[in-house]
Amino acid sequence: MKIKQEKIKKFISDILVGLKTKKIDANLISSHLVKSDMCGHYSHGIRRIVQYIDSVKAGNIKINHKPTIIKKDNNFIKINANFVFGQVAMDYCCKEIIKIKKDFCVLSLINAAHVGRLSEYAEKLSNSGYINIIFCSGGGPNVSLYPVNKRLIGTNPISISMPISKKKNMVLDFSTSMLAEGKVNLARETKKNLNIKAIINKKGNYSKVPSDFYNGGSLRAFGDFKGSGLAFMLELLSGMLISNNLSFKKNYKDANNCLIICFKKNKLTNPAFLKNLSEFKSILKSSKKIKKNNNQKIFLPGEIEDINFKIAKKKGIIYKDSIIKIIKKKIQTDPALKKITL
Repeated sequence: MKIKQEKIKKFISDILVGLKTKKIDANLISSHLVKSDMCGHYSHGIRRIVQYIDSVKAGNIKINHKPTIIKKDNNFIKINANFVFGQVAMDYCCKEIIKIKKDFCVLSLINAAHVGRLSEYAEKLSNSGYINIIFCSGGGPNVSLYPVNKRLIGTNPISISMPISKKKNMVLDFSTSMLAEGKVNLARETKKNLNIKAIINKKGNYSKVPSDFYNGGSLRAFGDFKGSGLAFMLELLSGMLISNNLSFKKNYKDANNCLIICFKKNKLTNPAFLKNLSEFKSILKSSKKIKKNNNQKIFLPGEIEDINFKIAKKKGIIYKDSIIKIIKKKIQTDPALKKITL
């Protein structure tokens, strides 16, 4: 089914307000989730509302708490999210970076609920002229590090973003697991196997079957040694370095920790940057492809998301009936939510 963005945003926002979330926060969270769907990343879209409902009811998400600045030392800031919604916490962090107007800033965030796609915040910072790198840890544990098959860490995503022009940013955003857990869950809900063997089952064998992950398996880090090495370093930088709430510990409380490093692009820019980028892009897109990928288009980071977003904005967002049914079934179990309609 196709649903216009404003209609689905209101639906999700109404659910969050029904959970006693402030209207301004509900609108922010809803906007993030719907934009993920519009960009084609359904694993981080409105389907997450089921997880959020459960987390609020379990007391893991603290609706009435606020992020607090623990320490501010020149260009370094540390913030405790106090287990508020991750979108609210990261929006607060971005605003704090932009507000201090420093050419260079390092900000650490601890104890945030699920923050969603890092590209949302990366783009916000780039809109203010910042090149930025965001490391994130926590969640799960659901990922193993090569060559073991034990769940040790979360999917530990990383994003890198830079402003290209006043209206254009280039954003790279990916998890250090082969697939985000949400994509595995999405495949399970639609009763499909994965396209790649992104899972290690409980017997220690690679698998494409989503249920193998939920039956005692783990997600694989991409690139074996290399991907595991990157995931490990993210666990150090955005985990152990700034927080004691770590996914491999027995007393772990589900949360994300993030480290943001950013600096003003105008401090480094080569005058020929745009000319060089244009030339490189032309060479790349006109290059011959690997034979088995001959029909595959060549995209720069963020291009697919931009295309998907524009189509969804114009024609509506395509949702599987199953996802809408899952959400509707969930809210029917709560007297405060059951009257909310789409």
